[in-house]
Amino acid sequence: MPTGTLLIGVEEGHNLEDRGFVTKQNPLCQVNVGSVTHKTDAARHGGANPIWEERFVAYLDDAAPQEAEIIVWSEHHIAEGDEIGRGKISLADAYLHSYQESKVPIVTPAGKHAGEVEIFFAFASKEEKEIPKSSDGQLSLRVIRAQDLQETGVIKYQDPFVVMETSRAKFKTTIAQGAGRDPEWKEAFEFQVASDVQDIKMIIYNKNTLTDDTVIGSAVYPLAQAISTGFEESKVPVATPDGPIQGSLHIRAIFHSKFTH
Repeated sequence: MPTGTLLIGVEEGHNLEDRGFVTKQNPLCQVNVGSVTHKTDAARHGGANPIWEERFVAYLDDAAPQEAEIIVWSEHHIAEGDEIGRGKISLADAYLHSYQESKVPIVTPAGKHAGEVEIFFAFASKEEKEIPKSSDGQLSLRVIRAQDLQETGVIKYQDPFVVMETSRAKFKTTIAQGAGRDPEWKEAFEFQVASDVQDIKMIIYNKNTLTDDTVIGSAVYPLAQAISTGFEESKVPVATPDGPIQGSLHIRAIFHSKFTH
């Protein structure tokens, strides 16, 4: 059985059953992993689509559980009638691949579909930490969203996209149409990493139709922490073309090393 540390990332709810009558409900999410229980704060007036974005850690021993249970409550004071729904997810992929993300369906106590919860798990085994690592390997970079970017749109909100580049590869996200200062992508890209690749350069553009694309800002993500620990979540500062910091880029990096012998 796996032994190690499990990071739990409770992201948001989608199309939850709304129990609010006068105002939107204040949902919270509970995650049970074996005997470990964590609860998010209530998402005030989150309604059917609450955003939590909270992180918890579970320390697993030889009796590590094979699944997690997710329960969504409609109010901060948890009572029997406040349950929106619950669901379960296998942790097999987290143990096998060190990372998994999913939208977990939840159902009401009566068995009716009640929406989904977006969640991720990052697992670091005790055994893997004790094996010397090489900086050669594969890095999965998840570009989640940007926040509070400089607005370059004149007539309408800007249409941002991100170009990511190392000395070995170059990728581009889709265009977040009309997203303005707070675009969301939730896209993943696979980079081959070697000792000569120390960071990923990222440039955020506004897509223009009649003229060249406009640079909104740029960021550099150093790989040292992700390579060292196998997982890192970060909000990387974005610098405008003039130099000042304006906004951030939310990313997750999962690194799989070629172990040394």
